[in-house]
Amino acid sequence: MSPPPPPSLPAAGFPQLPQTAPVAAPRATKVRETWSAVVKCDDPALSGKAIAKKVRTMVAPSLGVRVHEVRELRRGGGAIIRTPSVGELQNVVHLKKFAEVGLNVARNAAEKPKIVVYDVDTAISPEEFMKELLENNFDDEMTAVEFRKAVHLVTKPWSVTDGATVNVTLEVNDRAMAKLDVGRVYIKWFSFR
Repeated sequence: MSPPPPPSLPAAGFPQLPQTAPVAAPRATKVRETWSAVVKCDDPALSGKAIAKKVRTMVAPSLGVRVHEVRELRRGGGAIIRTPSVGELQNVVHLKKFAEVGLNVARNAAEKPKIVVYDVDTAISPEEFMKELLENNFDDEMTAVEFRKAVHLVTKPWSVTDGATVNVTLEVNDRAMAKLDVGRVYIKWFSFR
């Protein structure tokens, strides 16, 4: 009987596969949540770049919060300040130092809070979902016109062919947020979180 082949040699009848170095799996990029405030000046001669510089030099040392960035706005003249949390944004908005140096600061009106309604049955159409959301959750507090202004469907329209359920994202104003933030949304005879 002959000795077995050394472990580095392939077994008889099997092709030798090339050796490759292990490859690391790609890492998912972490989404950075930001909240922003817009800084403007009453003086129309002051450019966005000058306002951003004024914020960095005169206001930033007294902010006392973490800031992702301060940059000029592309349109409309002004600057934008991005913070990592709502609490820090509130501190920025209420800081008196902006008024002392001749600047106005306000929460970015373009950003509205978002609500996600999980596991909505795809048999319910987007139009039906919005109609039921109004009737079962806002009927006694908002008219249909107020509701259309307050709640906007962000999720692209879905159909039954998209699977059994879909997560629906809504962009809401502060009044609708206070109503929906209780944890449950009622659509038809279903309750969603």
